[in-house]
Amino acid sequence: MISKAMISGIATGGGFRQDWHPTLSKLLRASTILLLVSLIVTTACVPDPRAYETAPVILSTPKGDVTCQLYTRNLVRWDRSIDRPESMSLDEADRLCVEEGYRQKSG
Repeated sequence: MISKAMISGIATGGGFRQDWHPTLSKLLRASTILLLVSLIVTTACVPDPRAYETAPVILSTPKGDVTCQLYTRNLVRWDRSIDRPESMSLDEADRLCVEEGYRQKSG
């Protein structure tokens, strides 16, 4: 049930009083700490693609040369084009680079 003290606290911008319900206050504090720790751990675990880059590879195609940025053989899904002829779409150039990544991965 909402008391008059709670309503006046909300109306004045004071929010809920911490002594209103000690268990709720502890739960909110613990949840906030858990959220912050999870965010820090997740951010620290996200790999930086630059750490896995290989030397750029140039593919000769009928439309012109495509320069591909390939990554380690286990990370073919990151492979992408970094330069392409104007007559070629980005999707087509990226597809060629991914295919080259798979070709190198298979041997």
